[in-house]
Amino acid sequence: MIVNSNSAAASRNMLRSLGRSVFALILALLTALTASRAYAAPVLFAFDPTLNRLVSFVATNPGVLLTDGTLSGLQANELILGIDFRPSDGQLYALSKVAINSRLLRIDVNTLAVAQVATVARTFSETDFFGISFTPDGSVLRVVSTASENLIVNADTGVVTTHTGLAYPAGPEFGTVNNTVHIAYTNRVPGALATTLYGIDRINDRLTRIGGAGTGLTSAATGVLSNIGPLNAGNVTGYGGFDIEPGTNNAYAILRVGSASRLYRVSLETGATQDIGAIGTDNGTYDGLAIAPPENCLDVDGNGGVEATKDGVMMLRAMLGITGTAVHEGLLSRNSSRRDWAEIRKHLNGCGGNFAP
Repeated sequence: MIVNSNSAAASRNMLRSLGRSVFALILALLTALTASRAYAAPVLFAFDPTLNRLVSFVATNPGVLLTDGTLSGLQANELILGIDFRPSDGQLYALSKVAINSRLLRIDVNTLAVAQVATVARTFSETDFFGISFTPDGSVLRVVSTASENLIVNADTGVVTTHTGLAYPAGPEFGTVNNTVHIAYTNRVPGALATTLYGIDRINDRLTRIGGAGTGLTSAATGVLSNIGPLNAGNVTGYGGFDIEPGTNNAYAILRVGSASRLYRVSLETGATQDIGAIGTDNGTYDGLAIAPPENCLDVDGNGGVEATKDGVMMLRAMLGITGTAVHEGLLSRNSSRRDWAEIRKHLNGCGGNFAP
């Protein structure tokens, strides 16, 4: 049989063109999903230190938990002081205290296993409440406490730098005792230069700003507090959490009033809150809140990265109605933490999808 070389070449070119078209389609799909995800309700993680329990839920429906489990790998009597996602790698971190020592930990949100990143040369009080937030570049972790502490922790080495304690400056608020805790930076995306640090002053039931507007990377070191406005949620306790969604700067807080922990939207302009609802159904004692970055939802197999030829293909297969092992067949790597359709489906539905079993 004689094959026309021109026809063979044309066939190869057509296949290459088709391959490029499919690849472009997958890339476009991922781009569209990323864009649409920025306007969808984010996934939030909350921590209950009384049970070492980590839960997750969609911001618009906190009563329905997506995940609920206990951390493994903590030392005896180790206390988690706060949690936050690091913008530079999208992983969940925690600051902890055990005896006179402190540790910076990384939490695998799929397995709930913790791993030490660094020791922290600081002895934190067991009677104070703390707030933590990564800077937009993820290089340092800002830490404040109800004892007016204000410091940063190097996210790689654990080295501590102490800054000026939190206080209201000269003026109408001068001398007002504060218990600012549960902090969060705006614009927490890699490369952001302008950012503002906000916190919740629980003794005065108000939203505060730490440092200047847009200059939080440097001015937060001054410890100067500004009163943004009342929360209007009642007399809040030290338990709770606060975070600001990357990309949208929508702010959310867990506030515990009396014996009830509830999720609220918080206006960064006025401090006013909007009650969204209770978290789960058992009224846990939550003391930590972290918003999952949108990119996490596109990491379909949970290997820590987003690849069009793997995550994109799995997403495309699922959107075409494919289920079971056919969704991930030939696409998983040894680093994939989600290794079957049940885990992948749970992840996708947790990010706002509605995929059938």
